[in-house]
Amino acid sequence: MTAEGTGYSLRDIRLTTAGNSAAALPKRIQAEQADESSGVLIEDGAAGTVPGSWLDYRVSVPEDGAYLLTYRYRTRGGDSAADASWKLDGGGAVQQDSLAASDEWTTLTSAIPLSKGEHTLRLSVGGTNVSLDWIEIGPRIVRKDNPPLIPVPGTASALDYAAMSGPSEGAGGAADGHKLTGIKAGDWIDYKLDVPEAGSYTFTLEMSSQAGGMGAFDLKLGDAVLASYDVPQIYGNWVKSRKTAALPQGEITLRLAANVEGFEIGALAIEPLHLFAADAGGILNIEAESYFDSGRNAIETNKAAGTANVGYTNAGNLLRYRVDVPQDGNYKATYRYATKQGGVSAALFADGELKGTAALPSTGDWGAYKTVSHIVSLKAGVQEIGVLDQGDGFNIDWIRLEPTSEENRPALSRAAVPSASLKAGKYDSPQELLLASATDGATVYYTLDGSLPAPDNGIAANGPIAVSGTAVIRAAAFKDGLPGSFTAAFTYVTGKSQPSATPSATPSATPSTTPSATPSATPSATPSATPTLGRHTGRLRRQRHLHRRPLPERTSRPPFLCLIPHRE
Repeated sequence: MTAEGTGYSLRDIRLTTAGNSAAALPKRIQAEQADESSGVLIEDGAAGTVPGSWLDYRVSVPEDGAYLLTYRYRTRGGDSAADASWKLDGGGAVQQDSLAASDEWTTLTSAIPLSKGEHTLRLSVGGTNVSLDWIEIGPRIVRKDNPPLIPVPGTASALDYAAMSGPSEGAGGAADGHKLTGIKAGDWIDYKLDVPEAGSYTFTLEMSSQAGGMGAFDLKLGDAVLASYDVPQIYGNWVKSRKTAALPQGEITLRLAANVEGFEIGALAIEPLHLFAADAGGILNIEAESYFDSGRNAIETNKAAGTANVGYTNAGNLLRYRVDVPQDGNYKATYRYATKQGGVSAALFADGELKGTAALPSTGDWGAYKTVSHIVSLKAGVQEIGVLDQGDGFNIDWIRLEPTSEENRPALSRAAVPSASLKAGKYDSPQELLLASATDGATVYYTLDGSLPAPDNGIAANGPIAVSGTAVIRAAAFKDGLPGSFTAAFTYVTGKSQPSATPSATPSATPSTTPSATPSATPSATPSATPTLGRHTGRLRRQRHLHRRPLPERTSRPPFLCLIPHRE
């Protein structure tokens, strides 16, 4: 060892065995584990570079193609960006990227063309000082030479993608017999769509998973996230979920980006935002599974019977519908539902205003459907009707709004359902929240294990609550002399997920926020009042029991959340 210059402090010299094999792609490589390097210092487990530094990595490429290339880095030169250049086997540059200035750890994803075989990749860094944590190469990007252009409205089969990274093609499971499988966080699928006019469109995604996940998938247009799918634990069943977002007119590339592993994907159907209209008798018949947006639930389909229902709901889940109420007046709101739980109710909202609440007593089984009604007062015109799940969940088949001369009977007063100061959803860092009830003098209790909160089963929410990781909070309010409130549920996921690459084609138009003015189809026929047992026979019925497992099974899972009362 020969030193040049002065001022060095030598702590130790470490010798390790050099690897004899190339890194098989796809692979995440710790940046400091380069086979050869120049001008690089290892600092706190990262490779510190200066302009002119280079690092060599030996890789084994399984097949020709473009591969995702992701860096985790931070710059150390103020506002100056860094340049990253890749050379293959001593030749010219095959990929060049600009690493935007960032004093915090961040990621950048691009793509690099590689041929099959073993190669030496040289990364040269310029522009400013950079710390590199890791570099991930792969998976391979699959692009179709002549991808199908999906007309809207229409349905994209799993195999109708224009490009994808990560998933594999498969057969079985999905309705049309095709699926994309092996999906991991960071994977994505691109579809080419032909949108006839700007407006709001509803996307129905067919999927399967054992565990589900909050924010499992994002719908993206360019860098903009249009909507996110929250998926409950569905025990390997094939289900559907719906989201609505604005699209511009013309040919666009829509990306489905995965944030959670363990999913399989079937078809993606796109249709204009639906408007429910009354029949000749002034009755509004709403199929529950035709919501345009909602929280975490799943649409279950019985293909043999040709029926569907919304299931896997939880307290706090809101089903949203666009309806055209024919006239001012009172309406009998009827729900066809099934639940094994007690203490469940449904609250009906019109444009965000609470119109009434109906208790949904246990029907004895998830496939034993019954109807219940209450009277609500509605204004004429196009509006959003919302049905809020209050309690521990129910299956719902349909909702009917029928004009009536009956008067609304006041419901028994009870403590107000708790609200949270922090909106449920995904956040990049740990958060704090407060739980409170609008009922003066009421105390809010919450649980973390899926059980129903009560004064003798739960934690009193007397101050700020710190949320870190994944947390599902169930809360209810109690006051002497009043029945306890219905249960509210709030789910939070904190921590950054692995970003996906930028879509291969970025549309230039900005999505319109104006809903489509014309409904896409007439409402479905009046739903049958007779329970449809075929919907829950066989596998679906058995999985129903898994959906609502006894509490000891729920609490036996490995811990996956951290929820700690905050103390000053």
